[in-house]
Amino acid sequence: GVLITKVEQDTPAHQAGLQIGDVLLSWDGIEYSDPTVLSQAIAGTPIGARVPVEVIRYENKESQELDLEVVVALRPNPGQ
Repeated sequence: GVLITKVEQDTPAHQAGLQIGDVLLSWDGIEYSDPTVLSQAIAGTPIGARVPVEVIRYENKESQELDLEVVVALRPNPGQ
């Protein structure tokens, strides 16, 4: 999996319910362990696509697997 270290407000990740500390196991049914390869897969996903993601969330020494859905959006341009 890929550890999520940052979730910005008002992004598709935030709107889907992803949190810092979650471990993303799969994006659109494909498992990832390399953050660079995962980023490339996300970048290659069409805008507006509804993508299932599987994560593990650790809280209070307990873990739970979650199935979430991310609606892919255009990445904002810094400075706009």
